Amino acid sequence: MSYLRKPITLNSLRAVLHTGQVAVKGETAVLDTAGNFRVAAAGTATFKPVGTFTESFTGDGTRTTVVALFEEIRAQEWVNDITTPVVMPANRGDVVYMLDGRTVTADPAAGANAILGIALDIDSTGRVIVATRPFFIT
Repeated sequence: MSYLRKPITLNSLRAVLHTGQVAVKGETAVLDTAGNFRVAAAGTATFKPVGTFTESFTGDGTRTTVVALFEEIRAQEWVNDITTPVVMPANRGDVVYMLDGRTVTADPAAGANAILGIALDIDSTGRVIVATRPFFIT
């Protein structure tokens, strides 16, 4: 059986705004190490800027919001690994690895697994949306 991945073009991402964070429409949104949106701030090198907030509100840690990406991203849908470490929502914005020709994993396996790209979205059905890296980027 052949497995064909259809490219996806994304212009926005959905995630939860961290509790107490005040989003302002049009200002920069970042992903934190838990895969949640936060308001851009100085002094935090682990934040990953991704786009701008599409609405203004205060986060409660459960409400999902949409962030308009800085630019469109080409991505592909991959099957999540079924063993540890699977790609989790906290891995949004993190480098992920190829386990095989259709499966993504969070495990670099001490350099044995090739870097696939950046995890953008993860759902409960085992689907992981990955911005795959061009072959010439190391």
